[in-house]
Amino acid sequence: FYGATEGNGALVNVCRKSDRQLRGAVGRGGLGFDLVTGFKIVKFDVENECPIRDSKGHCIEAAPGEPGELLFPIKEDHPSKRFDGYTDPKATEKKVLRDVFKQGDAWFRSGDLLCKDDKGLWHFVDRIGDTFRWKGENVSTMEVSQILSSFPGVEEANVYGVQVPGEAEGRACMAALRGQDLQSREKLDALQSLCEKELPSYARPKFLRILSDMEITGTFKHQKVPDPVFMMDPKSHRYVPMDSQLFTQLQQGRSKL
Repeated sequence: FYGATEGNGALVNVCRKSDRQLRGAVGRGGLGFDLVTGFKIVKFDVENECPIRDSKGHCIEAAPGEPGELLFPIKEDHPSKRFDGYTDPKATEKKVLRDVFKQGDAWFRSGDLLCKDDKGLWHFVDRIGDTFRWKGENVSTMEVSQILSSFPGVEEANVYGVQVPGEAEGRACMAALRGQDLQSREKLDALQSLCEKELPSYARPKFLRILSDMEITGTFKHQKVPDPVFMMDPKSHRYVPMDSQLFTQLQQGRSKL
């Protein structure tokens, strides 16, 4: 199923476990379901984190299989489709998208990217804000972190996009990893092999930041220790320590990723 406690809509998929075609779907519907619920998936600009609008200022419904933001229609006179919001009016307004398909309409923003195939199956894609673009492709932080977390020794993986001087095509993938013995040559090469096997080239981390456990002094203050950073060297195609020379090359835009 898919839903949110403050939302005014939900999806559910009730199917037999033996039906492999339906596994992983968070919702199932058809023409009747669409007419009754009115749920829509609209095209979404991942880089600017906003729905895409046409020349008339209206949102564009996503094609079958195309990811977009899931919207629920708001009907103030309908008990299950109204949206009462939060105690903070500004927070409430952030969850409401107006003038979506016609002037004056209002829709609840799920804050999630989903897609619906031509068979009426709804699939979760990613949280908005947890996706960034690199080389013209969308990178899912959730997908990358799941792969990295499966690597032996990795206890925690936090993935995000970072801007690189001289690189105009989005943000490069940075992975902050916490774990045991992740800086050895053997582990770095094995991690690289895993990424090459499980991830498309545009989603593979260009930078690795190895997080050390926070050490606390006798006065209960956190010791500030710089975390080692490794970079995917475009020449050797291996993770190498980020030294001052490599950093300068990046700053000057002389090291292309």
